[in-house]
Amino acid sequence: MIKVPREKIAVSPIFDPDESPGGIIIPDIAKERCDQGMVKYIGADVEDIEIGDYVLFSGYTGTTVKLDGEGYLIIMHKDFVTCKVDNPDTDVAGLYFKGYDKKELEDKIHDIVQKYAVSGNTDQAEQLAEEVAELVNSIYFTATYEMAMNLIAMAYQDSEWRKGLGIKNKLADRPKYTEYDERMR
Repeated sequence: MIKVPREKIAVSPIFDPDESPGGIIIPDIAKERCDQGMVKYIGADVEDIEIGDYVLFSGYTGTTVKLDGEGYLIIMHKDFVTCKVDNPDTDVAGLYFKGYDKKELEDKIHDIVQKYAVSGNTDQAEQLAEEVAELVNSIYFTATYEMAMNLIAMAYQDSEWRKGLGIKNKLADRPKYTEYDERMR
């Protein structure tokens, strides 16, 4: 744990991914500067910002430090926060994923039933039914935009159309190290 000065905050940065959903590696030079994160520590005089807030700020703001046990933190004055994002909506309406396979669901229900059977209290049947219903309702969940993009990328990689283009494994089409000299001549 760290203690930040009175009007400063420490933000745990959310960096851009290192790889696109399609598998393309993005070099550091092509990435934008980090401009978003979660507030981890606040100074004594900080108002309107709380620990756990998702905030946006200028990518040229603050001092980035890496601390053992904390990871990366960006320490900045509270006035450099551009805005707080309340309840960021990243769900794709109408697209759902299944969270458990049948065996995993059966195991979870069995564990819930065993918990009440061991206690020997049969009066908790209503609470048991509520927990099972909650579990069943959690089987399907709304997909996020990131999940949807990953699904599209996987479908593209496995598509017959792509295979018809002759695009194979990324490394398969590259010449071997010994072939470079031959091609250069």
